[in-house]
Amino acid sequence: EAQATDGTDVVPFKSAVFESAVLACRPVVPVEIRYHDDYQPTIAYYGDSFISHIMNILKEPRLLVTLTVLPEISAGEDRQTLAKKSYKAIHDKHMSNNR
Repeated sequence: EAQATDGTDVVPFKSAVFESAVLACRPVVPVEIRYHDDYQPTIAYYGDSFISHIMNILKEPRLLVTLTVLPEISAGEDRQTLAKKSYKAIHDKHMSNNR
């Protein structure tokens, strides 16, 4: 993603971060990161000051997370297509976990 959210949904990805994969003709490997914090965003930074956010993270005795590595996606012809395919893979996996 290009921004943090509260974890209830995934926002579309910025295509610029995919340019290097396209130029190098290398695939990307989407990874879903799911924090088990009941959507009380411990990790996601938005809203507060960054220092306040870091202090809250450091106070947490334990942070539980599940990483899901999804199938690689070939770079293809352009970064916009690669961003859309990557977003769809992560979004679909994330939403299937929320059902």
